Amino acid sequence: MAYNYGDPLKSKPADTQWDTISSPNDNPELSTVDQKWGLLFDKGSPTERFGQFTRGIANYIKDVYVPEKTLAIPPAKMAKFYATYKLKNENYPLGTIFQALPHDHISWIYRYLGCEYHLVQDEDLNKAPTIPALTPFGFSRWMTLFVLAYPSEESQRLDKVVLMMPIDADGVLIERKPERLPKQLSRHLLPLKRSREPRELLKFALPGFKDLATSSQTSSKIPIINSKSSSSPTKHHDDPYSKESSNSENHSAKSSLRTHVPDERHVHFRHGRQTNSTQQRREKAVVHNTKYNND
Repeated sequence: MAYNYGDPLKSKPADTQWDTISSPNDNPELSTVDQKWGLLFDKGSPTERFGQFTRGIANYIKDVYVPEKTLAIPPAKMAKFYATYKLKNENYPLGTIFQALPHDHISWIYRYLGCEYHLVQDEDLNKAPTIPALTPFGFSRWMTLFVLAYPSEESQRLDKVVLMMPIDADGVLIERKPERLPKQLSRHLLPLKRSREPRELLKFALPGFKDLATSSQTSSKIPIINSKSSSSPTKHHDDPYSKESSNSENHSAKSSLRTHVPDERHVHFRHGRQTNSTQQRREKAVVHNTKYNND
């Protein structure tokens, strides 16, 4: 039976037992700090407030990490972020991934996961842009997937982030000044249980890497996709937008990309609260509408 890999609360077949996404406590006692954070997840979906938070992190990374004031977040800055806020028990060696993977592979991962990014240049401005760099919205999508897939682990990371990093909520002004977010993030503001669907998305997008997170292998042994190798990339990792791909391969690959886990923009767009044409065009680029058939 074919079914929609869409909203994890709506798309599962009746006979399939999936993890649910819920709050750790249906009626948690909210502290003053919790109330300042507001609602980050509502019935398993990230809210616009969570988007303001994660885009605020993205703004800090692109503006403060060297080189400063970049247009987006290149892999080197992502590697630094995960090296700075590394967990004792990582699910994926993300710092190593962003250091070791070639740019075309990272681009493929971003496209598969629906993370908005730009291609940017390195120091040589005479060269064509080839470096994939996440926009704040793309970074927000990336963080959303990991929080839904591994909420306990990512809660620990975000707790470190808010403690060490001065974060302004993206797009929020109070008395004409950016809203500075609290330095403490309670665990119960994020989902309690893991969601299987984002875990499956990440597992497919990052095959072979999860085992390395707990192994003693070095970065030199990390499975790297080399577009010039006769044996790589593996068939399911062919770039669906590569000029070398055949039409049939393109169709098959693009079909596999019709995968959606809700992000905060999709929720608001779906409810008709987002009307800006630029945001709508970005929405179409990031969120893949899902089509499915019931056999």
